[in-house]
Amino acid sequence: MNNQVIIENFDEDDDIILPDTLWGEIKLIVFILCKMLKYPDERKKLYIELRRQIAFYFLWVKNK
Repeated sequence: MNNQVIIENFDEDDDIILPDTLWGEIKLIVFILCKMLKYPDERKKLYIELRRQIAFYFLWVKNK
């Protein structure tokens, strides 16, 4: 049995990632923060993405 997950149409700008745990969300936030430091020209876009990610996570936890 093959347990691979195939993501055909993943758009990094439009799709929201919802980790199952708080630890997963923290790792994702750290990843975005590191990306902000690495690419200073994209900080505004990444900041908006970070706020959106956190807001969706809180909404998901609230409705879970």
